[in-house]
Amino acid sequence: MHFRTFALVAVSALALTTLAGCSSNQPPADGGASSTQTNDNDAAIFGTHTGGTLKSGEINQAGSSTVYPLAEAWAEEFGGERNLQIKVAGGGSGVGASKLCAKEIDLGDMSRTMKDAEKTTCRNNGVEPVEWKIAYDALSVVVSPGNTFAKDLTTAQLKSIFQGSGYAKKWNEVDPSFPAQDIHLCIPGADSGTYEYFREAILGSSSASHRQGDGVQANEDDNVLVTCIKADNYAIGYFGLAYVIENPGKVVAIKVNGVAPSEQSVNDKTYTPLSRFIFIYTNGVPKENVLGDYLAYVFAPTGGQALISDIGYVPLDSGTRSAMVAQLAA
Repeated sequence: MHFRTFALVAVSALALTTLAGCSSNQPPADGGASSTQTNDNDAAIFGTHTGGTLKSGEINQAGSSTVYPLAEAWAEEFGGERNLQIKVAGGGSGVGASKLCAKEIDLGDMSRTMKDAEKTTCRNNGVEPVEWKIAYDALSVVVSPGNTFAKDLTTAQLKSIFQGSGYAKKWNEVDPSFPAQDIHLCIPGADSGTYEYFREAILGSSSASHRQGDGVQANEDDNVLVTCIKADNYAIGYFGLAYVIENPGKVVAIKVNGVAPSEQSVNDKTYTPLSRFIFIYTNGVPKENVLGDYLAYVFAPTGGQALISDIGYVPLDSGTRSAMVAQLAA
């Protein structure tokens, strides 16, 4: 991917909107995600938090494999422009939360909201977790290109495949027209926020029982799941849309309830229930240091938000973006 270069622009004043208090991991009901474009009132905000650097002279970031491609692209652009080292690692949303709470990283990447127990752990260690919505994702259900039958599944059919008990063992149990072949699962591991979000959206709750054991490969690295699915015509799994876009000819995203995952279907709110926010968490609201600059860049229409569509996610709608800017400036 080609990354743009740009100049950090400072502004002395910025009109801020009221915080939109949306704590759900889904797009707000009163406004879908949409690409944000710069206009006369949309100043380049990513230079407003100037001065100071972290003691180590670098930013350490880890967590969700869903967020990883976006974090890596932002690190290359923002870090390259400032000659700043930004270390990005995966491991899953649970790792992002635990490392932030342990003060091992500056930015915890998550594809789900932080749990109350994780927040308590953070606070007991002197860390005040602050949530930042950074983009939308169309969580994609994925098969291999050689799978010519499972092109469109309902949420009820998905539940029958992935539920922890009474699950469909063969494809023809999902639909009589499908082959009588064993269903193999390639799924995120237990530390993955995507795993928890899928359980909530498809199985009914984030703690719902999910099929495990024979015929199931679990891993927090979505690239491993791509490899698992691409060579098996009877495998099915799920991960962020960016990994589908990055792997053309290797995996295929199927329709859910007749709707394919895409920026348009997230924007028009037809890709339900698998449209979601993805997040970064910090220890408090960064003030007057490079983390503040970084977050301002993330929410700038001409900064981090401009890279989101190319990577395979969906930029924030203007209301959510303005709320994040207001939170940063508060």
